[in-house]
Amino acid sequence: MKRVAALFAILMIMMVPFAGAATAAKPQDPRASIITQTKLWYYLYIGGESKFHRLYNESVSAGIDNTTLQTVMQLYENASAEYKVALSYGNPLESKNIAWLPFIVHMRKAYVTLRDAISLLEDALKGLEARNA
Repeated sequence: MKRVAALFAILMIMMVPFAGAATAAKPQDPRASIITQTKLWYYLYIGGESKFHRLYNESVSAGIDNTTLQTVMQLYENASAEYKVALSYGNPLESKNIAWLPFIVHMRKAYVTLRDAISLLEDALKGLEARNA
């Protein structure tokens, strides 16, 4: 998780436009922002996927109800499907010849859906801990 947070911080710093004469003399490529955002969503999804698996295994072993687990698994399957659609446009780490805009739309949707699944798991685990305390 610390690695994802550090990567996120680095990417956010890269997204901040530089002020001063150096940027005034050199026009920025409008695609650079899209490419950076695309890679950000990609890395957030990859980091979220490992967190999801860890929380899901904890939830199963803790005895979270099946309804919640089914809902969470459906969200994860939807996120995975969006991720596969995004990758059908290319991989941002391997190719510069990908369709960036369709990729970013599907990758963002994949991450947001995965984030919802993670949030449900975290809430269910917190609720279980509160009941057991």
